[in-house]
Amino acid sequence: MHGDAAGWPVGDALNHCGGAEVGDCDGPQGAALHRGFPFVDYVNRGEGEVSFTRLLVCLRDASSPAGIPGLCWRDAGGTSHANAMSAAPLPASALVTPDYTDCFEQHAASRTGSMAEPHLLVESSRGCWWGQKHHCTFCELNGSFMELRSKSPDRFVDELLVMTERYRVLNVAVADDILDMAYLRSAVPRLAEAERDLRSSYEIKSNMRREQLAFLVATGIHYVQPGIESLSGRVLKLMDKGVTGCQHHLAPPDGVTRIAIERFSPYFNRPELAFGDLRPAAHYAVIYDLPETELRCWRERDEEACEWDGVYMGEGPSEDIAVRTVSALVARGAQHVALREAVALGHGDRGSGRRAPTATPSSINGAPRST
Repeated sequence: MHGDAAGWPVGDALNHCGGAEVGDCDGPQGAALHRGFPFVDYVNRGEGEVSFTRLLVCLRDASSPAGIPGLCWRDAGGTSHANAMSAAPLPASALVTPDYTDCFEQHAASRTGSMAEPHLLVESSRGCWWGQKHHCTFCELNGSFMELRSKSPDRFVDELLVMTERYRVLNVAVADDILDMAYLRSAVPRLAEAERDLRSSYEIKSNMRREQLAFLVATGIHYVQPGIESLSGRVLKLMDKGVTGCQHHLAPPDGVTRIAIERFSPYFNRPELAFGDLRPAAHYAVIYDLPETELRCWRERDEEACEWDGVYMGEGPSEDIAVRTVSALVARGAQHVALREAVALGHGDRGSGRRAPTATPSSINGAPRST
């Protein structure tokens, strides 16, 4: 919808989009979303705690939005404008504590509320301490700002304990991209002392030591996403992961999909790393009702030179690479099965007729065997 003289939409409802992490609203992609779809009134690019609040104030006062960092808006003629984004990320002190009162009240009143156990979504930090030093080449997380910003340990623990008590929920999902390792000496011991019987999840770096993981479990962090992208030391080095293949003891994958090159990752921004012949993922032609010429100019770095910069995911390798990858996975899977059977026979009681206990990759390296 078009705006009035001050740039505010005229009509009964406003369409607003936003998001700082990944998706359609950060950086040039947010500006492209606003340009490409006239029914979208506003797009907040980057972190929204300050800019979205300022937008609400401007809406209330009918003042111009031209000074709000990162905001995309329309003038009286319907022309899209993209304000310059903030040059620095929000400090940790600006991260607000969410209020889930309405959400939990609606869940309790819903006829299907008993069918789904609610989880509490919390945040202790933004950014990535590893990405600050070595941006993993495939990683698209954190969009415009990589700098790690953590809440003080006491603040995070206090917030978490108050929220679990207020909403009477012990299932906690932490939205952080990576665990701040300093929390192991501060927030984690405090949570252990609280004895809340939490069932929490965290994303971690995949080379944490066994005693560190045991400490997390004692605290109530029972689920982790370690980010294991390869078991090849050479490939992990190319990815700038900071770990080695021998630190990953897992069964080989049982499936494969075409690789996706995602916006904001080094693979997307630096074609010389490997993927210089990217093209928009095929599903965009179905999702977006836009001319093919607009989809094809998705990788332009100059926003003024490109009418459409709204694609988030690209496809890279040729069919030949895909075939070779699948063949390698099948062969690796067969080797893994053969190794498991050999170890199982070596540990089994051949005279009892009982089936030998199943070995795991960790048992081969001296850890207790699972049965």
